[in-house]
Parts: sequence; C-alpha cells; structure tokens
Amino acid sequence: MLLYDYHIHTKYSFDGDASATPRAICEAAIAKGLTSIAITDHFEANSQAEGLYAPYDAKAAYSDIMQAKEDFKDKIHVSYGIEIGQASQYPDIANDFLRKYPVEFVLASLHNLKGKPDFYFMDFKSMPEDEIISLCAEYFTEMKDMICALDRVDSLAHITYPCRYISQAGKTVDMSAFYDKISDIFRIMVANNIALEVNTSTYTKGLGFCMPDREIVYLYKECGGELVTVGSDAHSPSLIGSSSEYAEHILRECGIKNILVYSNGKKEQRKIN
Repeated sequence: MLLYDYHIHTKYSFDGDASATPRAICEAAIAKGLTSIAITDHFEANSQAEGLYAPYDAKAAYSDIMQAKEDFKDKIHVSYGIEIGQASQYPDIANDFLRKYPVEFVLASLHNLKGKPDFYFMDFKSMPEDEIISLCAEYFTEMKDMICALDRVDSLAHITYPCRYISQAGKTVDMSAFYDKISDIFRIMVANNIALEVNTSTYTKGLGFCMPDREIVYLYKECGGELVTVGSDAHSPSLIGSSSEYAEHILRECGIKNILVYSNGKKEQRKIN
C-alpha cells in the first residue's frame, strides 16, 4: 500500500460524509499507516457562481484543517489542498479563491461541461454512441482550456472522469480516439510541471480500472510525464488509501518510479518501494 493519499474530501465538500471531519480523516489515515495526505475539498467554480450545490465554507474548512494539521504534526503530514472544478467556466472565481487562501496543493478537475449537467447525472444507458463520443471529445477540449485558466495547478484529477459513469451504464468508449487531444493536455502539463493523478475510486467501486488506467498513464510517460499523484477520492474516513496497491501496480508497469508528495508546500519525489 502506498503511504500517500492526495485526494480526500471532508464534510466541507457538498458530497462529503458527515463523519468526515478533518480530525477523523487524519485519525483514519494514521491508523492505515499513511505518512502524507492532502485534504482536497470541492470548490466548484460554476457552483459557487450558479448555486448548484451548498457553497464551500472556506473559512470553517481552513480553520479545521489547520487545527488537525497542528494536532497531528508528529504523526502525519497534512497539506491543505483544494479540488477546483470547472475553472475555465468561471476563472475569476477560481483564481480569486487561490489568492485568498494559502492552498498547499491544487487539484484541477472537470465534472461537467459548460451548460451541461455533471456526467453523474447523464443517462448513458440510452445515449447513442456518437453522442457519447462527441461529449468525450468536448470534455478533453474543455479540460485543456481549464488547466490553462488556473493560475496554479499541481495535479490534474481523474482525467477520464466520464468513463466512471459510462462504465456504470454498461458501456465502454475507446479512449484511443482522443489520444491527440489528451497528448496536447499532457504536453502542457509537462511544460508546467503539473502532475497526473491516478484516481483509484473506480477500482475501489469494482469497475476494474483507475482514472486513468495504464494505457493513458503510459501515454503520459511517452509525452515526457514523470510527476504523478495518487488519490482515493475518499468521501468518508473508511475509504482513505483505498486501492493504492492497484495504482502502484499500474505505475510500475508504465515505468513510473516515483510518487509526488508535498512537504510544507514543497514538492518531493518519493520512490515507489
């Protein structure tokens, strides 16, 4: 099991479990032997603007996370992180947040296309294949805009996010059809020292793959990518660190030898044992 988890949600995420206080997160991570985590609650730029979900209580979250960071400083390193969603749709809102708070780790993510609902809400079971392909193409185009819109990105979260819901609907989509678009994203990431997240939540849920899985991790490596973070996307304490063994297996197969972690805001490469 990897000792790092860089995608964790607390009760301050709109979809977080009520039991997931920053303190409970730290206690669970320590019990599992983790040595470094990042708490990355949702800050959905479009939701902040449009009122789609309960707003992120930044002051309360920051206060509780920093208290937990202090209380457990001798047992685990805790980074105050954030998962900023849909930044290209409201870049001023996203970047204003980053200027106001001393965020140590920034995950960028795309959960919905501009003017469309979260992929979670889409009916992929009845959706024609050509429409699914069109949505995925649009998704990667907007993702490229998104990472360019943020003043800072440390890691790109679950790059194949639509596959979670396409798979749950009993369908598949050939990601190789979008390799040109994905490669363009990877080249921007490499040039700007942005890491690629391997998100294990889909494997934990029994879907048999991570986001991304080995083929796209390998494509990232071919594009010159070396910086990788691993995240469980846990929304409750019990899921912290889940399926990290599978993520480690993928990284080894693709020739990735190190995991990126943060210590007091500074990047460090830790060798995969």
